[in-house]
Parts: sequence; structure tokens; C-alpha cells
Amino acid sequence: MNTIRTVVTATGCASVGEQILKALRLSPLPFHRIACDCTPDSTGSTLADDFLVLPRAAHPHYAEQLLSACRKHHADVLFIGSEAELLAVSPHRAEFERENIFMPLQPEEVLQLCLDKAKLYESLNSLGFSTPWYRRIQTPEDLFDIPAFPLVFKPSKQSGGSTDVFIVRHDDELRFYSSYLLERHGEFVAQEYVGTPEDEFTVGVLQDMSGDIIGSIALHRDLNVSFSRRLKTANTTGRTELGPQLVISSGISQGLLGGFPQVCGPSTAIATALGGRGPMNIQCRFAEGKLCLFEINPRFSGTTSLRALGGWNEPEMLVRRHLLGERELPVHYSRTVRIGRRLEEVIISEKQ
Repeated sequence: MNTIRTVVTATGCASVGEQILKALRLSPLPFHRIACDCTPDSTGSTLADDFLVLPRAAHPHYAEQLLSACRKHHADVLFIGSEAELLAVSPHRAEFERENIFMPLQPEEVLQLCLDKAKLYESLNSLGFSTPWYRRIQTPEDLFDIPAFPLVFKPSKQSGGSTDVFIVRHDDELRFYSSYLLERHGEFVAQEYVGTPEDEFTVGVLQDMSGDIIGSIALHRDLNVSFSRRLKTANTTGRTELGPQLVISSGISQGLLGGFPQVCGPSTAIATALGGRGPMNIQCRFAEGKLCLFEINPRFSGTTSLRALGGWNEPEMLVRRHLLGERELPVHYSRTVRIGRRLEEVIISEKQ
């Protein structure tokens, strides 16, 4: 089998790109891994065969320079490792296709929908899927007639990483955090806090580029470890059914990896209804007997390497389907494994 020359972007520490590189290293396929990042101090360089420094996604010629790098290295496959780059590259996807570079991106309309949380919730409701109570907040007056605390406030047009996400337990926090988010982002989403930390899942739904379902898998998250939590605060709301602590997870996941039909089934239905193509990651809790969706990441997940470690290698499966023409893929996941994470130190460069 010929070498499969594969470019991966955004490969810095704990990034999605770094997780994709780890998954490629676990594959038996002959990948030649070319890592890219906006800084030479990227830990992803230690996982790759070659390393390139590219400008940030906001650079006006980012897509052009990425395409040039792909040409120079005769890339067969391009995996995008950050949402900023997804948005920068998506309008230019036809140029990459003309170079016969396989690039599994969600359709432009799916990208735009998933990266606007309020529009996503509205669309899901119109398709018959229930979501926790939400409201787009654009002025302080929009905060009238809210349901019982606690609430979650988060930017409406930002996904992943839980940046600027806050738990709101009472009126003083409501006023403080709403003022901050309106000043910083112009608008945000208020959403009902549901379930307990023990109810949280991250679900991967994988479709081929025709929309056919390859399969799905879920991580039942363990939020007892500090670096898996973005926020943790005492539940002072009197809502004892939510547990003693209110928690927002971070992007560093660990826990039980398995089939979990109670969340994989509804997540697969959601991905299909939205017209998904390629990888999709659904963040949710399973509470009161149903899936309660927080957000959808229209890309590979920060758990990509965990899934590959457990035998569910999404980048490899897409390459097998679309580059190697394999129709039969290992889609029946019959075991559950507990996967933990730890810090690891690497030497990135050496100076004489």
C-alpha cells in the first residue's frame, strides 16, 4: 500500500489537531503525518514526520498558504484541527478538491448552524428534538421571565473549550455575568442547567461524505478529576436533584467509552436530520430519561485519540471509506473501556 500523505492543522498542546495525530499514530495504515501550527513550539511536532508553521486562521491568505503547503507535500488528506480554520477553509473547499485532496468537512450550512447555538437549538426544536430551555440574550431586557436557577450563560457564536461559560445561581450573578458577556461578545445564550455531573456524555457520530452513517460512540465522562472541569461551584439554589455541586466540563475528557444506546441513538438521529457529513461531536447529559443537548461541535473531537485507543479510529475509517474504497468498516463496537488521561512532557526543540 502506498504511503498516505496526511496534513493535520492546529496541532498544539491538547488541541483537536494533536488528538487527530495521535489517532493516526494508532492506525496500521501507512500514514506520513505532516503537522501544522501557528507556532514553532507546537507539541504536535513530536507526533509527526514533518512540521510546518502556518499563519493564524485569521490571516487573509491562510487558506491559500495551507493549500500551497498541501501541494508542496503532495497531500492526499487534510484534517482541520480547529474551528477557526474550518471557517477559514470552508469557502475554499472546491480548490482543495480540485487538487484531489480529501478533506472531511461538514457542509457550510451545517458549520454555520452548529456555531450559532441559538439558531441550532431553534432548528433542532423545529425538527422535533427537544432541548433545555434557552434564550438568545442581546440586551439586559431579554433576561425577563427566566426559569428557576441555576442557568448557564455562554457565548452564542463560539463552540468548544467552554471559554466564557458561567454558572448562574442567583440575581447578583445574573447581573454580573450578563453585563460581562454583553460587553465582551455583544450577545450570549442563557440555557437551563440540567442533570448532574454524573449524567454527562460526549458522543461522536461519524458519517461518510454522502451522509451515510458509519457509526457512533460515546464517552460517559468522569468529571471527578480537576482538569476535566472548567467550573465547579456549590449548588446553593435549593435544587437538590442537581446534586451538591454544579459543574461545567472542560475540553479534557476521560471516562467510560462504549456504545451507550441511550445517547448514541438520539445523537445519530440528530446528525442525520441536520444533514451532517463527516465527523460530528455532540455534548450532552442524559437526564430524566432523555438526551439533553448542550452544543454540537461540527468537527473531530478532543476525544478523537481516546476513541482510537479504544478501537474506534474515526480519521482512519474516513480514509478507508473514501481513499481506499472500503465499504466494510469496523462499526460494531461491542466493549466498554475506561480511559484516563495524564500529562506528558516532551522536548520540542534543542538549542546548542
